[in-house]
Amino acid sequence: MQGSEVAHLREKIELEIQAMRSGLTGYAAVSRHDIINHKYDQLGIYVEQLHQHIGKAEAMEVVINTLDQWGHNPDKKSPHEKGCTFFESF
Repeated sequence: MQGSEVAHLREKIELEIQAMRSGLTGYAAVSRHDIINHKYDQLGIYVEQLHQHIGKAEAMEVVINTLDQWGHNPDKKSPHEKGCTFFESF
């Protein structure tokens, strides 16, 4: 069961990142701040759940790889190098 839960959480993380990116660059280029904040908060919940299954380092790696995949980190700097505080809560 844990394997399917991990796969499900990975998919949720990817969908949240896609939605955040779409809100910033898609047809709805100007997304409401509260919507983006909600997506960001939801992403944090999924990462925390994933962390409980596979550990902190691997959960962060999943998010970083997904961000890279969807073009959020084109210069390949770590989130910390870019000033991201998202991971500090874990």
